Amino acid sequence: MKKNMQVVAVNLYEELQKIVDQNTLHYKEDFDLDKKLIETWMQEPETKGEPLLWLSRKSGTYCFLEKDVFTKNTFAHECWCYWGEQMSDKVVAKRLHPKTLIDGQVFGVIENITYLAHINEVRRDAVTEKEKENKDNAFEF
Repeated sequence: MKKNMQVVAVNLYEELQKIVDQNTLHYKEDFDLDKKLIETWMQEPETKGEPLLWLSRKSGTYCFLEKDVFTKNTFAHECWCYWGEQMSDKVVAKRLHPKTLIDGQVFGVIENITYLAHINEVRRDAVTEKEKENKDNAFEF
């Protein structure tokens, strides 16, 4: 997120539902799966606090851990990049920072993403799982 940006926690599900209602014509139930994933990731120690990437298109939605989108040869990476090549679909993309789960609703921060520019960033900066491991195991002096 940009420095000096005012951060306001919103109900992620309500805000994303508005996008689904406007942009997704088919397979709207994908969003129910996204909600389950978001809640699961929020509760898992290794993924709690991780930013998520979410997209809405004419035929459904997807939600991924951001780190998986930046890992080459993963379903998340391939799928995230694929939809940018399908110019017939309008894709709305968001970076999600889920913070709190209250009564089945998730509150957090939503960042706008310029999807096509973001795909270029993903293609430029993505690494393989092995490259990630090597980086994680590198010693700093």
